[in-house]
Amino acid sequence: MVIKEMGQMIILSASVALIFGTKSILLLLKFGAEKARMFLILGYVIPGALIIFMMGKLNELGVVLTEKMLNQTLMMLPVVVIIWLTLGYSFSVVIMNKKQY
Repeated sequence: MVIKEMGQMIILSASVALIFGTKSILLLLKFGAEKARMFLILGYVIPGALIIFMMGKLNELGVVLTEKMLNQTLMMLPVVVIIWLTLGYSFSVVIMNKKQY
């Protein structure tokens, strides 16, 4: 059981790191270091606040997240990350092609 939980934590951690890393690169390319810093802070705070808010509302409504539901979400997460990375790469290429040096 411990190995399964460790595997789930690794999948979750790697997915979050890849999603936020891709977002960071996009913002740096688009806005530069100074403006990107502000957007990065917002980009970390807003999703965290939304997750906390949604979990609170689900608890108020009496929705209980079962282990099966969490496992299904974790299984879909790598697909979501691959799609996000593909979109991030595409947007980065577009941004770099528009830049004039």
